[in-house]
Amino acid sequence: MRSVRRRDDNSRGTVQNVRGDSSAVSERHPFAILTRAVTYADWGKRTEARALHDELMRRADSHWTSLAVRASSAATAGLTDDVVPLITRAIEERDPCLMFAMGTWPLTEWQRRVLRDAGKLDQVRRQIGMPSND
Repeated sequence: MRSVRRRDDNSRGTVQNVRGDSSAVSERHPFAILTRAVTYADWGKRTEARALHDELMRRADSHWTSLAVRASSAATAGLTDDVVPLITRAIEERDPCLMFAMGTWPLTEWQRRVLRDAGKLDQVRRQIGMPSND
């Protein structure tokens, strides 16, 4: 059994025990989830990276979660077809994490690799006013 922080009617956090309920939203920061997903992907453990991506996507259902971070997570999980649409939405919605994601932030290398392989990396960088680093 694990404890998660929930909001009650008075907007004060209360700790409740949850029995492995997959509908419970993780309270981990998206960057922490992405860091673990990148680590697992680097180790070749795509199943674990996919589980973390799924956790991040469940979190995004109820909390604002950067589209660029979600795209990076999708890339680590091997969901390459999801990366370009998420980045396109990130551009349209002016995601503040997009500049990190298109730069040299190590946590987004998997995403940049997918975009580079799809021939989209330079195009995306131009759309947001960044020079190509590669």
